[in-house]
Amino acid sequence: MWVRLRQKDAQGVVFRRQHAVGPYVLDFYCVKARLAVGIDGEIHEREDHPQKDALRDEWLRVQNIWVYRVAAKAVYDDADEVAFGIRALAVARIKKKEQFYSFPVYGEGVVTFSSFYLLIWP
Repeated sequence: MWVRLRQKDAQGVVFRRQHAVGPYVLDFYCVKARLAVGIDGEIHEREDHPQKDALRDEWLRVQNIWVYRVAAKAVYDDADEVAFGIRALAVARIKKKEQFYSFPVYGEGVVTFSSFYLLIWP
């Protein structure tokens, strides 16, 4: 997957591999999109891993980082398609982030900061 994600594309999407954020190390991370990507093998379905993953995802959400989990089987089945989807998601998040910084012109209506923020970021 890294071979497919490491190249900067025309939209400026750049991923980092094994990126540390707080107490966690993310499989892949796009700073500009604030998007963490996890490639999850079968171990993530066993024992206490689902609970640990949920705690990690919540911690990252509080940091305003969106987590996208991909099953390892999907990567094995069609890595190109998965990489395409990850990049498309990053581009969509970047566009939403840019909309967040595009405040309305006076007279176009009133949008409060908190409601506008909630509309743009999940």
